[in-house]
Amino acid sequence: MGSLLAIIVKTAMTHQTSTSTPQLDGLMLFGFLGAVATLVFFSLQSRSPSFVLVFSICSAAMALFAFMQGAWPLGIVECVWSVAIFRRWYISRKLLKRRNRAAAMTKPWLNESRVTRLFDSMTSEN
Repeated sequence: MGSLLAIIVKTAMTHQTSTSTPQLDGLMLFGFLGAVATLVFFSLQSRSPSFVLVFSICSAAMALFAFMQGAWPLGIVECVWSVAIFRRWYISRKLLKRRNRAAAMTKPWLNESRVTRLFDSMTSEN
């Protein structure tokens, strides 16, 4: 075990580092921006269903980046993750619409204005 560690340390010490700086190409920029957007919208997803949708789109972009980079297993995992997030957004949107529809049916005064309620009661008394 000690000889293996010595070989790793020796290899690391003798490894020549290139003096040229890596260039930022379009694919690397796409991956960086996709990763940053994914992290931002992951943290914002509890605030609105719209952020969940954008998080799903960012995750799909990261899957595309993984496929373009040649990391097929990561691309497949990101695709599955993106579909799961999109499904969560779709279900939450349906539940929100159903909740709003139920609230409008149980509270009919939400569909009227305050002015109508104020002056309707005054005209019905006369």
